[in-house]
Amino acid sequence: MWGAVVEGAFLWRRPEGLFLFYAANAYDRPSYAEGYAVRDSPAGPCRKAPGNPILASAGGASGPGHASMVEKDGRTWLLYHAWPAGQEGGVDPGRQLWLDEVVWTDGRPVVRGPTDTPQPLP
Repeated sequence: MWGAVVEGAFLWRRPEGLFLFYAANAYDRPSYAEGYAVRDSPAGPCRKAPGNPILASAGGASGPGHASMVEKDGRTWLLYHAWPAGQEGGVDPGRQLWLDEVVWTDGRPVVRGPTDTPQPLP
């Protein structure tokens, strides 16, 4: 499932460990998705998560990835880009910004999305 392109990597520290999030595959394809690896330190080594990808095409979102995270009031949110389903690579409306909550279950991130319906503000 994972292609040769890996991009948009960022580190996120939690009490459970250090997580390296990244997007993989061609960004203008439905197979583009977000995954993560666990690290012992910023220098590595990395261990790919067995549940990857943690965010993939579903519903109205196609090719979700190239994410960032924010934390507000003890909740974690993933901001990422996705295409409207069936319009991958198009310019109108193009890639759009999406936001979904991340919950930490058994020390692992679980993305509640992609959510293509309105959500309350974080």
